Amino acid sequence: MLAARFATNPDDATSAPAADGETLAAHVTRHLSRRVLERMVNPVFRGTRSWDAGATSAAFFATTKPHMIGRSTVHVLKGGMNSLAAALSRDLVLMLNTRPYGSRPRPAARAGWRLSGTARARHWKPTGSSARSRVGM
Repeated sequence: MLAARFATNPDDATSAPAADGETLAAHVTRHLSRRVLERMVNPVFRGTRSWDAGATSAAFFATTKPHMIGRSTVHVLKGGMNSLAAALSRDLVLMLNTRPYGSRPRPAARAGWRLSGTARARHWKPTGSSARSRVGM
């Protein structure tokens, strides 16, 4: 795959036909080991792409990996993943035990959508330490 570093198109898995006959799991196991597959490749592909290496063509990997070598490929949120949950919880109102029955766009001043729920809704607005404990922070 290193030989194909820039000969493949990362947006076109068919540009690596030699890798199309096996799964990513088979390729990693054959070239590295089953342990690498189970401990490194599967967790990363499941966590970042929601894909199973056993159901993913090695051609996909062949078209993307060569373009990542020598480049920064790890992207994180400033403050870590916890900062995403914290930012979401600041403006989030939860409607527990509620079936939504409608949605409409919010006015331009407040982008997003407004959901309407049943009258039995119990509202909970996360604030301070209660927000952190409810979203696992």
